[in-house]
Amino acid sequence: MTEALRVAILAHSHPAIKKGGGEIVAHRSYVHLRQLCDYASLFAVAPREVPGSSSLFASDEQIVKYAEAEYLLSGSGYDNFLGTTSDWKTLDCIADICEDAGINVFHFHHFFRLGVNSASYLRGRFPQAAFVLTLHEYLSVCYMHGQMLKRNSRLLCERASPVDCHLCFPEHTKEEFRFRATLFAQNFRSFDVITSPSEFLARRHEEAGLTPAIRVVRNGTSGLIISNPEKKALPDVRKKFAFFGQATPFKGLDIYLNAAVALLEKHGAVATFAVFGCDVATIKAMPECRDLVRPLRKWASQVHLRGAYDPRTVLDHMQASGWIVVPSVWWENSPLVIQEAFLAGRPVICSGIGGMREAVTDQHDGLHFSPNDWGDLAEKFENCIFEEALWSRLQQGVRSPNNVENMNDEFVRIYKEILKGNNNPTMP
Repeated sequence: MTEALRVAILAHSHPAIKKGGGEIVAHRSYVHLRQLCDYASLFAVAPREVPGSSSLFASDEQIVKYAEAEYLLSGSGYDNFLGTTSDWKTLDCIADICEDAGINVFHFHHFFRLGVNSASYLRGRFPQAAFVLTLHEYLSVCYMHGQMLKRNSRLLCERASPVDCHLCFPEHTKEEFRFRATLFAQNFRSFDVITSPSEFLARRHEEAGLTPAIRVVRNGTSGLIISNPEKKALPDVRKKFAFFGQATPFKGLDIYLNAAVALLEKHGAVATFAVFGCDVATIKAMPECRDLVRPLRKWASQVHLRGAYDPRTVLDHMQASGWIVVPSVWWENSPLVIQEAFLAGRPVICSGIGGMREAVTDQHDGLHFSPNDWGDLAEKFENCIFEEALWSRLQQGVRSPNNVENMNDEFVRIYKEILKGNNNPTMP
């Protein structure tokens, strides 16, 4: 038991409401910190776009208790452009609860919906506390949903500048983008330490001049049950591919499906392709996938749209396949699906950019393909199917990912380091 650490985790949502990677990592960290520290609590925003969230709070309510030491926040007052909040009532409610609990560490997992200026406000009530921010994507660098893509296209953006950003968003002047960057840099200084799950994400923020040094702490996995711990191969495993994730335009589902159809049209029914996380109705609703409806109907025996799945059983689903495909068209940061694939003992085929390139070593524990290029992905599928020794060789290169225990050990060291400095400012 670690003495004198009383931690508040603040997250942009709760995985019971929205199952994004950052939300899951924050919640896993909180659950383990309850065992590791003297006390831990969780404050998570209930996003207004989720059905039921807007009616969850009474007119005079800012916080609703969800479970023991877990609270949902209304998230009102957030400015999407500046990344700041003006919801001082909610921050005061958080401060009151934390004061009663004796909180001395505030750890923000993302600032989205919470406000990047929340730390400076709370520091007024908790001047000796430690304030840590873990970044989960590029929102402070890029107004395009934090994805470093050109607006109205899926072209990768290599840098952020007031001029480049104005060209993407002409409704905002270059002076407004300059002010936005200055404000982020100013608010980042309210945190004692900023961490990132990947070197790539850290480097992008440092290159943008928003913060001088970011410490890399890899995301940790936990709480997943695996029924085949030896990770044995199944019959024809090299001919089975799977996609896991949300069907957003940026996750590259259309790239995966186009490559699958191209492979099947060329070679016939030589492989199967599963999609976990969306169904036929979702495919039909996606503009990027509308031309795929007819060929998917033709190849329904080989392309299986499995719909929603229980994240707790993800490893068993992955082990029923040989290859996990991560075809995101944006840079990503530290995709949870890659960690889960490695935990299941499965090599990964991914876009060779950003956090994916960092997580998967080409020709060692997976394969890279050119982003947004379904033709190149189809060629990788051919290699996987027809090169008999490839799967076994890459599967042997797969190593278990970082776990939540190691991740939290690093966070706890950071907490203690900050608290020691804050309470002994003259110490070297």
